[in-house]
Amino acid sequence: MAVMSVGERIKQARKERGLSQGELGEALGVGQSTVSEMEAGKLKNWPIHARKIMSILQKPRSYFEGEDYAEPDLPVQDPTLSYVSIEVLPTFAGMGGGGTGDGETRIAMLPRQLVEEELRAKPSDLLMIDVRGNSMEPLFFHGDQIVIDRRDVNPTQPGPFALWDGDGYVIKNVERVGKKLRIFSSNSIYTDRMSNLDETKIMGRPVWFARRI
Repeated sequence: MAVMSVGERIKQARKERGLSQGELGEALGVGQSTVSEMEAGKLKNWPIHARKIMSILQKPRSYFEGEDYAEPDLPVQDPTLSYVSIEVLPTFAGMGGGGTGDGETRIAMLPRQLVEEELRAKPSDLLMIDVRGNSMEPLFFHGDQIVIDRRDVNPTQPGPFALWDGDGYVIKNVERVGKKLRIFSSNSIYTDRMSNLDETKIMGRPVWFARRI
């Protein structure tokens, strides 16, 4: 009988747990394509996600890598030091002129404790955005990295949001006024504008940012 590969073992254990590739990927904080690649034998991500896969699929490492595998005597990792991957918006969002969003797909690593305990989110709920321009000063500055919560798209409580305004991605303050949106900057040199609800897509509300000193 042929010996099953690590990828085949992942697939078998996943099916035993009744999970789709997408569901396993969501639990790992990665895309379905990453799970598909591992199951197909492309195992560059296996060392990164092995421990969590074992936990989710409730199988020991020896199940995946063979009975002769000996777990190395390593110190227990502090769970507060573990990280999850967050999608990054290609290019940037403007705080002045808008970003097109054209570019290569990237990911950023954020502490698991920040994502799950502080932000009460799953990695798929969040999107990191590099911002450029000065229209949101002094709230945000050129070069800041902003994390938005894609679950919060309701401007009933006014505040900053990431938007697609039809021409590009921007970070602006948004307030609902009747059946329209008032879109305005924190920097007073920029003028306000009104937008119909169907003209602007609200992507999410900023919940965290990083800034170079």
